Amino acid sequence: MKTRQQIPSQSLTIGVGSIEPAPHIAKAEYDWTLIEQLHSDILDSPDVLFKPAEINMPVQCADGRTLKAIGGSAIGGSFTAVMADCLGDRRFYIPGDNSYEHALKVYGYIVEQDFMIGGHDDDHAISPDCGCGGEDKLDSLSDESMSILRFVSENGASIKQTLENLLDDSTGANLGIKVDSSLHATIVDQARELHALSGTDKPYVSSGRDLRRAMIEVGGPDSVDHLSGEHKEVMAIIDCRTDSILDRAALAERYAGLVQAFYINVASIKFAAEVLSAGNPQAAELNFMAGLYYNIAASAVLAGPSLRLLTLT
Repeated sequence: MKTRQQIPSQSLTIGVGSIEPAPHIAKAEYDWTLIEQLHSDILDSPDVLFKPAEINMPVQCADGRTLKAIGGSAIGGSFTAVMADCLGDRRFYIPGDNSYEHALKVYGYIVEQDFMIGGHDDDHAISPDCGCGGEDKLDSLSDESMSILRFVSENGASIKQTLENLLDDSTGANLGIKVDSSLHATIVDQARELHALSGTDKPYVSSGRDLRRAMIEVGGPDSVDHLSGEHKEVMAIIDCRTDSILDRAALAERYAGLVQAFYINVASIKFAAEVLSAGNPQAAELNFMAGLYYNIAASAVLAGPSLRLLTLT
């Protein structure tokens, strides 16, 4: 049993999005005490809020609205694997591919290895979006709307610093994530290259609806979880453990649907990176870091700076 320490609260200080608790607290929908209670519950009530699970490929999005708990979670679900390849080793990406074509190849390979794929849409997305922010906000030509690829391109150093400064919320110890400078440069350069294709006659980024279609074409209709309602996430849980997952239905019941949490399984991102690398350890490390960069960047684009970060090891 780890000894609980009083450590400074961690927040997504690089966040530029709109999902965060501060506006709700300003409107007196709840107060910071509720956030502190959720923080304590996550750390102290594992038997209530977590369930045993085999964690391999990410098959659920980190989205806090889902009530399912079936395996590993990451932004976009299995789409994290697509971005790990795209910003990483590029075993499956060929210049000229768009993200729909690229996703078909990555998903096809994953299924060939006998793993599931999964993601989500929602019931109020307007075409060309699908309702998954990790896909819908992958890139944009609008200067008024920050995109994920643009965020990696322009804020790579902030992503690196965020990862390297993460603390274990039980002990206060630094997680020890160190991003090699050459891996960092590769990920940022490749994001910049893909972002630069936006607005050309050969853009990389397809619509969210096309990415949803790619998942269904390979994984079948059941691979897409249909979500509803608005985002109520107040924290992002970054879980480095390999034997349990957050039971988001239990969390919703415990808090009467008032608040939610993003949920990212670091172990599932690492697993996906290793599968995609086919035994090449250098490629696996690059893919893993690329997957982490995508998850932090997507979180920052979707969520604001008051979003609490909670890290479990």
